[in-house]
Amino acid sequence: KKEMRAKALHNLGVKGGRAVLLEVFLAWSYEYQKNKEVRCHKMNENQALVNYSKYILGKKLKEDSHALLASSFSEWRREGKILRHEDAMNTLEERDVYIAQLKAGFEEQLALAYQQIDQITETLQKELQTKEELAQE
Repeated sequence: KKEMRAKALHNLGVKGGRAVLLEVFLAWSYEYQKNKEVRCHKMNENQALVNYSKYILGKKLKEDSHALLASSFSEWRREGKILRHEDAMNTLEERDVYIAQLKAGFEEQLALAYQQIDQITETLQKELQTKEELAQE
């Protein structure tokens, strides 16, 4: 877009400072891009550089694979601890439920024992009363 403006101004005969500056900048930009492409092409053709790049990339991938393996093991270990903790908590909850059931059963047995004691006491009281009545006659 800027290039078209500069050419239009040049064709109209306007030679302002900005127009000249814009033409120079565009020429420099073109040369820079052309040189950059040449450098990239040369680097791609350079076999030693390609081999070195493969070596560095391979080394980084090995380091990354070791780091990945270490982090995976660490995460696996952490998950194992969490699962053991959850299992222990579930076991404790099951024990608490079992203890509560035992307690309720024992309380019921105790209540029945108290009832039986009350019945026996009542029976003995009646028997004692009957004996006292017989003794008075």
